[in-house]
Amino acid sequence: MTAAPGDDAGGVHPARIQQGTRLTITVGNVQAPSADIEVVEGTCTITGMKGPDGKPLPAQMGYYVNTSVKKGDAWLIAGGAAFPPAHLAPQGDEVAESIRRASS
Repeated sequence: MTAAPGDDAGGVHPARIQQGTRLTITVGNVQAPSADIEVVEGTCTITGMKGPDGKPLPAQMGYYVNTSVKKGDAWLIAGGAAFPPAHLAPQGDEVAESIRRASS
C-alpha cells in the first residue's frame, strides 16, 4: 500500500482503519440541568476494525460524555468526549509527561 498525505509512519491513514466498522453506543446516565440542556454519559464500542495487515483488531471499548442542546424540536450535540477504559488510560507519570509535552 502506498502512503497518502496524512498517513502515519506505517503508511496507513487512520480513517482507513475505521472503514467497515460499527460504533455501538449504550446510554448510561442522562442529567438535565435545564429543559433545553442534557448531559449524557455511557459506554461505546467500536468493532470491525482491521490493522495495517488487514487482520481483525479486537473491539475497542470506552466511555463517552455528550452535552446536548435543544434547538426547536431537535437535540444537537454541543460537545462531547470519549475516554478509554480506566485500565488503559494514562496514569500518574504518563499524565504528568503528557502535560509537560503539551505545554512546551
